[in-house]
Amino acid sequence: MSVETNRRLEAYVEAVPKIELHVHIEGTLESAQMYCIGQRNQIRLDDTPETHRKIRVGGGGETVETRCSEACIVLREQQDFYDLMYAYLKRAAIDNVYAAEIFFDPYLHTRRDVPIHAVLQGFRNAIVDGYNHFSIRGALIMHISHLSPVDAALQMLDEARTYIVGVAVDSNYPRAGYLSIYKKVNELGGLKIATHFTASQENSSCAPHEYAAHGFYVCYTEENDPLLQSHGYPVNINPLTSRSSEALKRHLESGDAEVTVSSSYPAFTGHYLTSALLQASKMAALTEKDVHTLCCNALRSSFLTLQERENYLQHVRHTNVAMGCTVPPKSVTVFGSRATQPGTPDYQLAEEVGRQFSSHGYKLITGGYFGIMEATSKGAVEAGNGASCRDGGNSAGVALGILSPRVYPDAPLFGNEYNSHNVIARSLLDRFWMYLRDSEYFIAFGGTIGTITEILVVWSVASARVSHRGIPQKILLWRPHWESAIENLAKAIGISSLDTSLLIYVDSVQEAVKIIEQDLLTRTASATL
Repeated sequence: MSVETNRRLEAYVEAVPKIELHVHIEGTLESAQMYCIGQRNQIRLDDTPETHRKIRVGGGGETVETRCSEACIVLREQQDFYDLMYAYLKRAAIDNVYAAEIFFDPYLHTRRDVPIHAVLQGFRNAIVDGYNHFSIRGALIMHISHLSPVDAALQMLDEARTYIVGVAVDSNYPRAGYLSIYKKVNELGGLKIATHFTASQENSSCAPHEYAAHGFYVCYTEENDPLLQSHGYPVNINPLTSRSSEALKRHLESGDAEVTVSSSYPAFTGHYLTSALLQASKMAALTEKDVHTLCCNALRSSFLTLQERENYLQHVRHTNVAMGCTVPPKSVTVFGSRATQPGTPDYQLAEEVGRQFSSHGYKLITGGYFGIMEATSKGAVEAGNGASCRDGGNSAGVALGILSPRVYPDAPLFGNEYNSHNVIARSLLDRFWMYLRDSEYFIAFGGTIGTITEILVVWSVASARVSHRGIPQKILLWRPHWESAIENLAKAIGISSLDTSLLIYVDSVQEAVKIIEQDLLTRTASATL
């Protein structure tokens, strides 16, 4: 793999939204935070945070579960559990984690006489704040370890039922207790099963196969590899070894098991999700297509709702386009004044833009109202030799109006008469997102505050893409309206030449068509997915 290919893969791994299916929240307790909480709770700890971090990552002969359990002695109060969860969610947001299904072991804390309510409420409060502050979705999965007595586990289930989305039971849990817990889960209703098992353990034979398609996790071992191929369970591979990385690549190529990569105990392994995916990419020689498959596998195995799944896929598709992995949608968004009147030169130019791009197979997107928006839609629909949707026409020329009735309550509910399709944006921010989601190509005619705002938003996103090694949107500005204005603005506030180079000034519709057609051709040829 070339250096450039490696860089492109790394950029994609960093940029793509991710779903974390298997992280133990206690395994995210970093040494520095452990010492901070310990000091707050007047718990004396040996060594220094840095020394402890080296020991915990090194292992010292102990299992990661043992090291994690020892570190958690500092967790006593509700605030401690809030701080632990909040710190993880903040770190996960940096990794562009869209949603995390987070395991926690209540018995690890209740056996130290920590009230389970303090654990649950601290976690829940942090999950709420994590969504509000970082736009990351967190869900709790109660992990019942083999150390937890059955009676204690059943009682904790009763107390936690309104806080959790699922239950996970260690595969080496006593068989009778294993079945009792799953019976209790079924009685409570509404909870998912997320378990770990290996083929060599006795509970593998009583794994509830009816849950296998949704949230039934399998931790990879060499022994259970044949089982994975026969049942197609979602498989979490972590930590990575030379053999497990070979299995990861093999299952990705064959498609016989839905493999995923997660971080598990990141504070003890040194790998949060992005780092774990980069490690997997190097060890298993993954491609962008493989990473995309891992993300889709995680989505299918997650507990997300239908709406959350579609929202996640929209973000993934948008990232794939932004990073040059997939072909951009064949659509052009046109901005311009709503005050432009029919018959004026700008109105006629906008009509021609709609006609020319529609005849080349592009969907035309506008704000859906009058002026330049109406002219563009009119040209697009007429080029399709069809009537508007209100006349029952099935036009080949699609003119999509993104309407904002809450922002413009006095405007017609269905926009101008030429829109073949309409969608509703609840706010200006939603409207901007829809523009950016559905198009990579933008043309701006003259306008006032609304048009300049639209230009600046798209321009800012294009600049951010460049800094993240993505492919910027093509932004075409009608030269007579914008060249001097933008040059003056750039000079007045110090916009860099790199940023101003992202704007392309055009003088004719034919020039605009040529630029966008060439860019689409280039991006189609280089797409990898």
